[in-house]
Amino acid sequence: MAIIAQSCNSGPCSFLDPHSKSKCLLTGFRIDPHTEYCSKHQSSVERCEICGKMLVRQGVIIEGPHLICDNCNENIGHCATCTYRNHCLFNEDPTPGPQKLIQQQIRQGNTILSQTVRNPAIVEKTCKKCKCYDSQNNQCFRDFTACGQYQIKEF
Repeated sequence: MAIIAQSCNSGPCSFLDPHSKSKCLLTGFRIDPHTEYCSKHQSSVERCEICGKMLVRQGVIIEGPHLICDNCNENIGHCATCTYRNHCLFNEDPTPGPQKLIQQQIRQGNTILSQTVRNPAIVEKTCKKCKCYDSQNNQCFRDFTACGQYQIKEF
């Protein structure tokens, strides 16, 4: 037996799935927004200023004042929250996939190791122009998820 509560005068709930119009994004339950109302009703919901995720609980306030989610807060200083995270010249290069990676063989004594590495010709053409590339060590900082070029995504 369903308990039907009186509809709220504060407008539609922000947790209502905008696509189905009959599912609560918070609980996952199907609802009838015209006849049902719950204690979790919110007329507006704050969103993380970095990733856009709904802040169901209180967000973390940083750098005067900006709301971000726990996940983005944990990733401050890493690629996940960096301005440059959406663009990778190596990945955006139109060269077909199999040519982007090559097999490299390394000899250690009697052992020959084979590993897949980025094609140096494509690295020369793309990565060396990127802020995420460490030219001293010839490696991409994204492989380590942090670098000295980090810049927090603009609010």
